[in-house]
Amino acid sequence: FQNLKWDKAIRKAEKMFGYTLSELIGKRVTMLTPDDAAVLTKNIDNKIKELTGLKKNGDRLPLELGLNSVTIADDVLFVGIVRDITERKIADAAMSSYTHDMENLNYALSVAKKEAESATKMKSEFIASMSHEIRTPMNGIIGMTELLMDSDLQEKQKQYAQSIIHCTESLLSIINAVLDISKIEAGKMQLRLAPITIE
Repeated sequence: FQNLKWDKAIRKAEKMFGYTLSELIGKRVTMLTPDDAAVLTKNIDNKIKELTGLKKNGDRLPLELGLNSVTIADDVLFVGIVRDITERKIADAAMSSYTHDMENLNYALSVAKKEAESATKMKSEFIASMSHEIRTPMNGIIGMTELLMDSDLQEKQKQYAQSIIHCTESLLSIINAVLDISKIEAGKMQLRLAPITIE
C-alpha cells in the first residue's frame, strides 16, 4: 500500500514538472524553482510558501510549498510537500477581476444616481419656479374678471366672464397641484398641523 502511494506521488510529480524520476535523481531541487531558490536554501521555517516552478519545457507554474527540516543522527533532511495552485490562481484572478468590475459598476451607478437626483431636483425647482410665475398672472386674471363682472354688463357678457373665472380657477388648481408635487420632489414641502372636524 505504501509503495502504491509512493508510485502515485511520483507520477503526479512527473506530470507536474515534465521530468522523469531518473532525470531528477542526484539533481538539486532548486532546478525546479530557480526563481525562488533562496526559499529552499535559507528560509526553512515550517511555513507554507508560494513559489514559481519551472517545468522541463520551460513553462512556469505557481506552486505552494510546505518545507520542513528533520535532523536524524546529525544529518539534516528536508521534507517538502508541493502543490500546483494554477487553478486557484486562475480563480483568484477571476474573482479579483469580478470584484474590480463590481466596484466600477457600483461607482458608475453611484454617479448615475447622483446625476439623476440632481436632474430631478433641478426639474422640480424649475417647475416650482414656473408654477409660481404662472400663478401670479392667473390670480390677476381672476381679480380683473371679477371687477369686470361688477360693472354694467349684459347677461350674456356676465356668463362669459363667469366662464373665464371658472376656467381660470380650474387651471389655477392644476398649477397649485403641480407646485405641491414639485415642492415634495425638491424636499421643500412643509406640513402644517391643523384640527379637523368629522361629521
